[in-house]
This record gives sequence, structure tokens and C-alpha cells, in this order.
Amino acid sequence: MWYTENPRWVSACLSDCVPVRAYPAPTTWSASLGSKRAGQDRPTTSAAKRIGPYAPARSTTDPARSARAGRAAASASGSSSSGSSKHRKGRGSSSSSQHFRGRMADYVDQTQKAFQKQGGIFLASKNKRVLAKKNKLGNLRYYRNIGLGYKTPDAAINGTYIDKKCPFTGDVAIRGRILKGLVVSNKMQRTIIMRRDYLQFVRKYKRYEKRHTNIACHLSPCFNVKEGDIVTVGQCRPLSKTVRFNVIDVEPCSTQKPVNVKKQFRMF
Repeated sequence: MWYTENPRWVSACLSDCVPVRAYPAPTTWSASLGSKRAGQDRPTTSAAKRIGPYAPARSTTDPARSARAGRAAASASGSSSSGSSKHRKGRGSSSSSQHFRGRMADYVDQTQKAFQKQGGIFLASKNKRVLAKKNKLGNLRYYRNIGLGYKTPDAAINGTYIDKKCPFTGDVAIRGRILKGLVVSNKMQRTIIMRRDYLQFVRKYKRYEKRHTNIACHLSPCFNVKEGDIVTVGQCRPLSKTVRFNVIDVEPCSTQKPVNVKKQFRMF
């Protein structure tokens, strides 16, 4: 056969291989090409294509190698567990903190990958440094009064949402301008577009012209708004690239029909 040019290689292959299926081997390479064109029987398996009628035997697992791999995996798992336990001890966490963490996860909306918690609540604090108060449901909830005569909504006191940009339950202070306008869009997540109409005086003609501006405002989950509602927003620190205002009060639209707010001019 054409693959028996090296007797040593053939004897080595035959000693380590098992027979699979015998095929008539061509005498020359041109003959093999001719048989391929003619559509004759050819080896179908990759092993038969490489070696011929003999395929390499499947290698058995070495017991010594598997034992070494098992010992290495066991040592790695033991070192990782010991390191993690040392890390936990160094951090000072205890079973009480984990218990409180589990309790807090029950009545707090965990909608993100990271664990959500309010900044005014300290998990398993020994000196009881807790800025939160108990709400009607008996759960710890951090909320505050923003001042300026605006009341804290009940949804902020008894709610379960976590919003660090909320003026009632977060760390955002309201200072500066207080504006009023119509809600044009509420399609974004926790952000609305408010349309504010105003008059601009033109000195040349001594007349007023109508103008408007669209302001992006942060909407806390304690409010539920729709297009056409009148909202009061307060200026705060920059919350994103375009958001510098936060909703502090909502007046629902009096009509049930959809309002075309873009064709109305309403000053507040």
C-alpha cells in the first residue's frame, strides 16, 4: 500500500491502533484522485482519511494524572475557602449583618444586580447609628422633609423603592429655582420632559413673543405622572448630562382625554 513506505512508523501505528474498516487503497495518488472523481467508496471518517484502514485507539484516562488533578483542585478550593473566611473575619461582618441584609431584601425592591439599600440605614451597626424611622408597616425607611412648604408623599414614606436621586429618600438637596410646566414625555426611566412656556420682551418692537423650553427632570418613583399633568420642579445639583431639576409636586390633569400640550401656551 502507498502508506507503508516507513516500516517502523507502520509497526508503531499498528501496535497502538485498532482496526476500524478496511478500504481498497489506490496504488498511486493519481489513482486516488481518479477514484474520487468516479465516486467510488472512500473513507468517511476523519481517522480513516488520515491513517487508512486503521484509526488510533481512544486514549484511556491515566489514573495517576487524574489523582494529581483531584489533589490540585482540592487544595485550590481549600485555599480559596480559607482566604474568603479570613477576608470575612477581617471585614468584621457577622451573622447579624447577614440576617439584617436578608430582612432588608424582603421589603426593598431589588431590581438591580447590585444590592439596593438606603444610605441612611446602617447594616448591623453596634452603636445604633440609624437615621431611618419606622413606617406604618414597621420597616425601617429613611425619608426627610425637603422644606419650602412641600409635603413628603406617602409613597416615599411607606414605599419600597430605592432611588438615590429622590429628593425625599435620597441625598439630593433642592435649592435654586422652582419652576412649573406641563409633562410632554414620560417615556424614559425615572426622567420626564417638561415644557415651560414664557414670554420674551423684544425691545425693538416693544412687544412680547411666545417662547418655550423643554427641561429634562428627574422623576422619583413616588410620583406617577402622565402626559398633560402639571409638575413643579426644583433645581438641584447636576444628576446627569442634561438633568438639573427634580420633581417635587404633581397636579394631575383634570380631563381624561389626551391633551395636545405642544399646541397650547400656558404660563404658570
